[in-house]
Amino acid sequence: MIKITKVVLDDLLLLQKLSIRSYKEAFYSLINHNDVDSYVDQVYELASLKAELTDPANDFYFLKAGDKLCGYLKLTLENDSLELSRIYMLNGFKGLGVGSFAVEKTEEIAQRNNLHKLVLGVLAINTPAISFYLHKGFVKYSETSVKIGHDSFKLLLMDKEI
Repeated sequence: MIKITKVVLDDLLLLQKLSIRSYKEAFYSLINHNDVDSYVDQVYELASLKAELTDPANDFYFLKAGDKLCGYLKLTLENDSLELSRIYMLNGFKGLGVGSFAVEKTEEIAQRNNLHKLVLGVLAINTPAISFYLHKGFVKYSETSVKIGHDSFKLLLMDKEI
């Protein structure tokens, strides 16, 4: 059984640990390790993560398969949409329906808040994630670039009407 629980400030250290581990698992095979480490040190530094967690525009959620923590979501309220800012799963839990569950819950949260569009950005080199999002009904509407460490990468911007 998959469960979702809202992250609270007391969970900050656990969120940091999960964020770092899941990001490295997702990108060490795609991006230079030094660039990944540099990004992680900056974005998941405790003060930065705390600022994100306490920002009222953001909500974080832990995902659990049974009693095992397997991933997390960061949702950001945009003007008329809900941004799926982060969706990360630990490697051992991919392909088990956790990602699908997370997208469904994100849609429910958006609908409860009278929002009718989900948006996200995904690295163009992350083909498994792109395939997943396309399968879930997201479509590419633009692209930009993002810097990770010393390198820039193409970021596909996708959305989905709900």
